[in-house]
Amino acid sequence: MERERGTRPHRYQAVSSREDHTAELMHEVLGSAPDREAVLARFIGSVTESEAETLRKLLGHS
Repeated sequence: MERERGTRPHRYQAVSSREDHTAELMHEVLGSAPDREAVLARFIGSVTESEAETLRKLLGHS
């Protein structure tokens, strides 16, 4: 969070997006998992077909 000190009451705004924060949480969880491959397999097994297609595109496997 970042605070604007020149105004009263102070206004706060996020210094990173929700997407950035979520990605950091996912990295943290994967980093602490004893079997990253199993975690990724379970995650991928739970996504919708549309989400799977998005993952394929992002990974360059259209």
